[in-house]
This record gives sequence, C-alpha cells and structure tokens, in this order.
Amino acid sequence: MQRTMQMTKSTLLYLSAVKVQCLQGWNRKIKKKEAEKLYELVGGYIIDLKSVADKSLAGQTFEVIKQQALTEVEKKFKTAQLHKKQLYHEVGKHIISSLLKSKELNYITYMKIFNKVEESDEMLEKNVFTYHPEKNTVTFQSQLIESYIWENSNIFIK
Repeated sequence: MQRTMQMTKSTLLYLSAVKVQCLQGWNRKIKKKEAEKLYELVGGYIIDLKSVADKSLAGQTFEVIKQQALTEVEKKFKTAQLHKKQLYHEVGKHIISSLLKSKELNYITYMKIFNKVEESDEMLEKNVFTYHPEKNTVTFQSQLIESYIWENSNIFIK
C-alpha cells in the first residue's frame, strides 16, 4: 500500500507558499491566467505543480505542458491496466464513477470492487488512486489524474 508521510508545520507552510507562488506566477514571470490554468490542470499536488510551473518558466506553452502531463498519466493508466481491453478497465470505470460522484470512496467499498484483496492493494501501488489511512478512504492520486479522466471521458465514464 502507498505510504503516507507525516508533514511538519514548516513543511506545510513551505508547500502552501509554493502553491501561492505558482498562482502568483513565480514572481510574476508566469502570467496570472497561465498560472490559473496550470493550477486547474494539476491542482495542489506539489510535485505536479512544480513540474508544470518549471516548464512554463522554460517557455513551453500551456497546450504542450498539458499534453506532456496527460501523456505521463496515460502511462500510469496503462501500467495499472485501466484502458479498454485491459484487465482492470471495468473495475476502474466503477471506481472512477464513484470517485467523480463523491470525491472519496470508503476503503472497504473499494476493496469489494475487486475479485481479490491483493488486486486492490496492487492498484494503489500504480499511483492512480491513493489510500488515506486516517480516514480509511481512497481518492484520485491527484487533480491531474482527474483531468486525464475528463479528457478521456469516453473511455472511463459509464
């Protein structure tokens, strides 16, 4: 299962500052509209946020950044075998549908969707879904995952 990390108050403050910097355009080097689009694409997941902000600062257009980010997510879905004609496509559609409706899924409910408990744990290792032990729930791993699903709604939404 995916490990969770305890964050100190200073770490949380730093991460919040990085998010604000992105939204403010990394000292105004990124235009406000561009920063807002980047944040909408990846949300507050700091690794994704920093990656897209760095690419924007390097001069890449939003459309190129978006396509690169979604291609990386597509690889995660392929590895997790969630695409059409792959092993977990139907299971994935069920989980995705539930998460789009409620944003989180009780872990027991999540486990019951799979034929074997081991499969549910293996899916979590693919970084598409994330387990939150403090609430015993499963969510999308990031906003970028959800963005990918909406971009490919014909594949994943029932």
